Amino acid sequence: MLLPETIARISVICGGCLPTTNFISDLLTDELAKYLLKNNFGNLTIEEIVLAFRLNCLGNSFDHVNYSGCFVNIEYISKVLTGYMEARNLLDGKLKNLMDEY
Repeated sequence: MLLPETIARISVICGGCLPTTNFISDLLTDELAKYLLKNNFGNLTIEEIVLAFRLNCLGNSFDHVNYSGCFVNIEYISKVLTGYMEARNLLDGKLKNLMDEY
């Protein structure tokens, strides 16, 4: 799964519209790639990024981020991924502590 498909999946999950032109789609894809790499999300798999948005829809895994607007944007993606990473890091710490006890 590549970033354009990831953006499409995020749009479907949150109810956003897909970019209406290739120009906007290319810009969003480029900005998302830069954002992921510059903000320490480069270690996430595409599947894990999509999972973050699925969990966000449940509203009980980490702080739910409401979607508003027409198109998916970097700000919304940032808020969801930040919440997901906070929850993931907390879980990783708890698992490490449990493993250290054994």
